[in-house]
Amino acid sequence: MRDGNKGYVCTGYMALDELLGGGMLNSGLYLLAARPGMGKTTLALNIADRVAQADPVLFVSLEMDTEQLSAKRISRETGIPSQKLLMQALTQEEEDRVAFASRKLAGLAFWSNAAPTATVDDIGALARSIGGLRLIVVDYFGKILPPPAARRYGRVEYTTEISGDLKNLARALRIPILTLCQLNREVETRQDKRPQLSDLRDTGALEQDADGVIFLYREDYYADRDSVDPNVPSVLDVDLAKNRHGGVGSCKLAFSLATSKIAGMSYRRKTKEEIPEQFRIGG
Repeated sequence: MRDGNKGYVCTGYMALDELLGGGMLNSGLYLLAARPGMGKTTLALNIADRVAQADPVLFVSLEMDTEQLSAKRISRETGIPSQKLLMQALTQEEEDRVAFASRKLAGLAFWSNAAPTATVDDIGALARSIGGLRLIVVDYFGKILPPPAARRYGRVEYTTEISGDLKNLARALRIPILTLCQLNREVETRQDKRPQLSDLRDTGALEQDADGVIFLYREDYYADRDSVDPNVPSVLDVDLAKNRHGGVGSCKLAFSLATSKIAGMSYRRKTKEEIPEQFRIGG
């Protein structure tokens, strides 16, 4: 996963990195957007842990507490459903697997916040306290507190300010910031529920400030609940809808809902001759 002196950070998913032109650019603001429950936090945790195998990552969770995030990460490593980890008794063999996974995860350069709320300035202060930081993940945009002076304004005004502040922070630290975002409810009223850039909530500044916008979509999200087996991986469509520094496109990942694991699907890297110039990795 280590990118050395490259100007980008790999997500660890080959197909997505190829779409991005190698990875998330230093100083870039990237949005990971979808409806609630589509898989944003799970994919963000998977990316963060892949990067943290070699380089420090700051994961700012403003929605889930530490226990819930840990359950997702341990579930991925052990295959034990996160719901069972949180709410049910484990066998001795399962407890041993959990202990092993916990030690493995503790060895990663993964940092998280303690406070349940944060402004962009708070996120910046946390980031500057971590040496060699290579990626910030924020879960999620709508939970970031506006600066005190902006709290008397309307939501559109202060979310516009937060968006600009995140972009400025990425530029100041010269590392990518991956920010999770919710989509407007209006997407549920359309026949075609695949996300569009106009579905980003609260402010058009998000689309303007972002270097990349990644949408997630699962067909089975809208299926009858009884017809979906959480133990059978779902197809997660990943759509790079905006890429300021290259082309756009889509790829597919396999999402195991019960165990919070997202893996690449069968994928053949194109030869150099087949890859458009803007998609070539490493020049």
